[in-house]
Amino acid sequence: MKDISWRTLVGILLVVLGVVSLALVYMFPGESYLLTDLVSTMFIGAGLAFIFVLFRNRKQWWTAIPGVILLFLGTMMVLSRFVPGFGGRVSGGFFLAGISFSFWLVFILARDNWWALIPAGTLATLAVIAGVNSIGGFDAGGILFIGLGLTFALLTFLPNAGQRQNWAWIPALVLFIMGGFVAIPSGMGSIVWPLGLILAGGFLILRPYIRK
Repeated sequence: MKDISWRTLVGILLVVLGVVSLALVYMFPGESYLLTDLVSTMFIGAGLAFIFVLFRNRKQWWTAIPGVILLFLGTMMVLSRFVPGFGGRVSGGFFLAGISFSFWLVFILARDNWWALIPAGTLATLAVIAGVNSIGGFDAGGILFIGLGLTFALLTFLPNAGQRQNWAWIPALVLFIMGGFVAIPSGMGSIVWPLGLILAGGFLILRPYIRK
């Protein structure tokens, strides 16, 4: 299949999806199960079309993003329709996890796309926050900063043009510290932070000897 052919196919599919969705909104202005079922089916079909293009030519890694997002969006609508209690925060976390997975897939298909790990980790963190908020008893702010810190820390292990991306440790450490300030209870801060400073200082002192 030539590039122009699959692009035309996907373009026609998206146009049909938009036209039919718009028509259904005017045909069924109220809440309608028929509208939900048809739109979710079209989302899943469009997602599968992008995934089909991806499997035929893995160099078209960008198709993973709309393909996975449309699949998760359609699946979310189906689950919200048939699974009690799936709506609200649960469905939101599910959809954020789907968007995150699309960027993880972009990185897996083309390791040069290290930048994809930043939105992947950020959206995965937001998905976790959405999930724990539905349970309660967790500090969302601490999870956000620590999750973002882990995302940047992961970049330090990935070579870019044969070199480690050590610059990522700077935002990672800043985010870890901010996450610690938010997550650690105030009563424990008087003990935890001095110990953290001692460990950080000891690491900087011993680092040259560890390398040798």
